[in-house]
Amino acid sequence: FYVLEPTSCNRLLDFLDVQSETYPESPWTRAWNSKIPKLIAGAGALVQVTWLPDPTDDADLKPQLTINNMEHMAAASAAVQNLLLAAEARGWHTYWSSGGILKTPEVLDYLGIARTQMLLGSIFLTPADAPIGNQQPGGLRDKRGEVTDWARWVTL
Repeated sequence: FYVLEPTSCNRLLDFLDVQSETYPESPWTRAWNSKIPKLIAGAGALVQVTWLPDPTDDADLKPQLTINNMEHMAAASAAVQNLLLAAEARGWHTYWSSGGILKTPEVLDYLGIARTQMLLGSIFLTPADAPIGNQQPGGLRDKRGEVTDWARWVTL
């Protein structure tokens, strides 16, 4: 877990703003005009969660879907779930994002996260007393369907 408190979140916002100004009509500009800056600005903490894939012989090769790598991802995901449950139990609002622009090599470098690590997600934690009038649900929330569309009960 790489934890950014509000001061570091503000510095990250400055970095994203500079990138957007420097590279107009780029992913930086699209990200700057997305909900990411609002999420960062309103966060009491941003947690960049990574996992460490097994090394490959070819530095350009993406991690392989091995048993070991699946265990790494599952363990990191379980840790995130524990974080989300603990935060919610304390009244904090949580949002798990796949990262978007926050998983780019440039942002990982800026945050001091080794490129050998893979971003599992960006976790936004917002204190319960923070104003959330403009809260936005996840983009796929309305597409997830009914529970019976994605879960099955096994009766033996």
